[in-house]
Amino acid sequence: MDLIGPTYELTPKESAVLASLAAVSGGFVSYGTLLDDVWLDKDVGISSLNRCVCTLRRKLASGVKIRTHSRRGYSLSIAGEKQQGTAGVLVANLVDQARETLGLRLNANIQTAIRVLQEALRLDPGYVPAQLHLAEVYGLAASRGYMPPRLASELARDALAPLLQPDQDNAHALSLDGRLRILIEGDVAGRANIERAAELAPNDWLVMTNVGIAKTGLGDLAGAIADCERALTLNPAAPGAIVALGWCLFCSGDFKRAGKLLEDAMGFLPNQDYFPLVLSYVQSSLMSHTASIAAARRALALSGGDANARAALVCALALAGKETEARRELDRLRTNKQLLHSPTLLGRGLLVLEGPEALQASRREAENQGCPYRFMAIHDPQLAVP
Repeated sequence: MDLIGPTYELTPKESAVLASLAAVSGGFVSYGTLLDDVWLDKDVGISSLNRCVCTLRRKLASGVKIRTHSRRGYSLSIAGEKQQGTAGVLVANLVDQARETLGLRLNANIQTAIRVLQEALRLDPGYVPAQLHLAEVYGLAASRGYMPPRLASELARDALAPLLQPDQDNAHALSLDGRLRILIEGDVAGRANIERAAELAPNDWLVMTNVGIAKTGLGDLAGAIADCERALTLNPAAPGAIVALGWCLFCSGDFKRAGKLLEDAMGFLPNQDYFPLVLSYVQSSLMSHTASIAAARRALALSGGDANARAALVCALALAGKETEARRELDRLRTNKQLLHSPTLLGRGLLVLEGPEALQASRREAENQGCPYRFMAIHDPQLAVP
């Protein structure tokens, strides 16, 4: 069942409010919790929440209502259905919508999605879309530095476990499990899963994206590029496939092609923060330092201060010779305790600012805690120090 009317689209705030309400079964969500979940640490009052709920109510599908609990909060009500019986479907639909409208860029969005999906699986432990979505969200939390990667990988693989039984042959689960094993854990045994996934679903863009980016961790750049190109042929507007191919081309040294791909993508998907993030590394490899800094700043603005985007800015500034500004941004990462669960993204900047020993220390840290960007440590020529 869809939660909103067919002619409406939700704003990011409306989608986040709806996600928080759907995550609670049989109760209400307090005003304070909604403000914390949706507006984060911004100083806004209850009137902002009330206005958001007012406009959201006009967009809800027939039979879906937001009820007011006087002086306490709001709850979601679905007429004629028991929420427990439909929670899995409702939650999966909602998270699909949230991924489209928000891109799950902020930590608060990711934490809300995790709570939504955990509630769905509590009500329906065998609901496959929720299992897959939860694993994907944990993987996203690792790649954005919001959760220690090895922990995120373990939680994701726990969610996937029922789908990895020999009688399942679930291509999505196999491709994601293989990707997590290879990139985060450095476990080449994940190769068998990505190969099986590609056999089962060669025409599924998401499966081929996972297979392609995983191959960078195995050193198979030609195979990685071919698989990501196939993913884009299957779905030319898929942001994940575009980013994956951009990284693969970057790792192969085809900087001009990577740059064109990402710049073109920014033209028709201007709010995707990882396009300019990857582009920043590409531009610095082309010695286009002004463009690299501009791309990193754009990624930082679009992501709301994402640690990975700030790492890209540190690298861009350092390679442009703007060491004072680079150190200032590096200090911000350290002060905010954002020093990355993906330390190889910071590698180029560390090499310039603090030398080979700091770079080697970050690589050791990446190995110890897992690293979603392991391919940079393997393939980036600027990180190839003794």
